[in-house]
This record gives sequence, C-alpha cells and structure tokens, in this order.
Amino acid sequence: MIVEANEEEITSRLDLTIMRDYRANENLIRATRDRYNQTWKTDPKIYQLVPSKQEKISKLDGVNDERAVRNIVDYWFEAEIFASFSVGQAQAYMLAVQQGMDFSVECDIPMAGQGPVLLETLHHVYSFSVIFSLVNNLLKESNFRKLILLHMHEPLDNRLIAIQSVLTNTTDMEAVPIRIKEDWMKEVQQQVTPDSIIIYMGDMSSSALGLPEKKGKRSNLLQLFATQESVACFQTISGAPILARQLHAKHLILDYPKRDQACLRKWAINSPLRCAVEDWVFWPALNTWYTERDISSPVGNK
Repeated sequence: MIVEANEEEITSRLDLTIMRDYRANENLIRATRDRYNQTWKTDPKIYQLVPSKQEKISKLDGVNDERAVRNIVDYWFEAEIFASFSVGQAQAYMLAVQQGMDFSVECDIPMAGQGPVLLETLHHVYSFSVIFSLVNNLLKESNFRKLILLHMHEPLDNRLIAIQSVLTNTTDMEAVPIRIKEDWMKEVQQQVTPDSIIIYMGDMSSSALGLPEKKGKRSNLLQLFATQESVACFQTISGAPILARQLHAKHLILDYPKRDQACLRKWAINSPLRCAVEDWVFWPALNTWYTERDISSPVGNK
C-alpha cells in the first residue's frame, strides 16, 4: 500500500498539491489546470516546487522547469478527464501518442503462446497511452490474448479502466487488473497464461510502499537525464525479475532513453530504467522518497 501523505509532504510536493487541488475543485478541473499553467512562475508557493529548486536535482538550470510543471499538471488532469471519455474517445486519445512519440524496438518481438511477457516500465507522463499503443501493436502482430495490469491502490486509475474497457470492447483481449497487496504474486500466477502480457511499474521506492530500504534482490535503478546527460541515478524497488522467473516469463523493459522516444528492450542486470527528469511524473518525490545512487557502481537485481 502507498503510504498516505501528510500535510507537510503535500505542500512540499507539486504533484500532491495539484492532485488535492483537482479533487477539491471537481467541477472546475479545466480551470484549475489553466490556472497552474498560467501562474506557476508568479506563484511563489508553486515556483519553489519546480525541479531546479529541488535539492537532489538542483543542478538543472531551470530550462526544463516549464515542461516539468506542465507535465505534472497534465498527467493528473488526464487522470480526471478520462472518467468522462467514451470507449472511442479513450482509444483515439491513447493512440494519438504515436504521432509525437518515436517507438524503437531493440529486442525480438515475442509471440503469443511461447510464454508470458512481463513488461516492466515507469511512470512517464504519457505512460498509459504508450502502454496501450504498444499492447495494441503486440496484439495485432503477436496475437496476445490477456493483459494483466498490476496496480497499487483503489480506486483503479481512470486510465487503467479505459485501457480495460477499450480492449474489452474493441478486441478479443481480456484485461485483468490485479492490485499489489498481500499474496498478489499468487493471484498473478493463477491468472497468467502463455499468451499473457503483465504490466509492472518498476520505478516505485521503498518509502512510497512503506517498506524498509534494503540492498539486494528487489533493488532497481532509475536513471534521470536532462539534455541527454545523466542528472542522477536513484534506487527504486522492483519485484519484476523475481516475478519473471516464477512465471517463466520473458522480461522486457519499456523506457524512454530520449525525449519523445519509447524503447522496448530486453531486461539486463544493472541496466537502469531511463527517463528525462521533466517527463518522469514522480520527480517531485525525489527529496522524500528516493535514495541517490552512484551510477558507476549500481545496486542491481541479483
């Protein structure tokens, strides 16, 4: 379970501040979005929360602040407005990401029936649309028939509901959400088939999950960059390698090595998940949730 944020943490993080504002103004979602986009530079309470003001990524010179703020504003706005989308609107919205995002494939495309695929990814600003587009293409090319969506809290995110609804209503693929809680791996084992794709987010922290930080089997790395130069590398927690072994699944990575580029590749020990700082939606949590690591001697999945 994700640890609930207290008032101090909410006011110190842009994402939590925006989320609370959206929920407090349910009938003014668009107006709230516009207000943040227009006033983030002039509102001192918001401006102090931008990336260049954050201790662990303060080496940024501020050039990425506007994109970072707009991404956080839009990511949580998207979570709200998806509730009003029809199946057709949700499908069109998610597929539209292909117009501005390059997709690169650095591994063999798996085929359904040869064993399940565990797809480990991260919370990019367009992650839900990218996941849907990739699964949609794999469905056409490789005939997968089940998508297992691992998630961490209730209620289910509106975007995951949309993915489930679109696949159910427009394809032969079954989408099954499974919450990560006690005995969740057992539930996955019961649901998985040789033609399944399992979606797993590998960029969460021990702190976010209320777990003690431990080096070892569950450790993972997230490499953040700006202008293609590494800004920092942080430890995250991931059960994906263990789950892949238990399920005899092919373990693939979906990350973002360049701005506006998604990459599908094979998982490898000590190979970090990659994302631009401003496109990763948890950058506001770096000062509270994540531990910085030396990229030259990373803590990997053993």
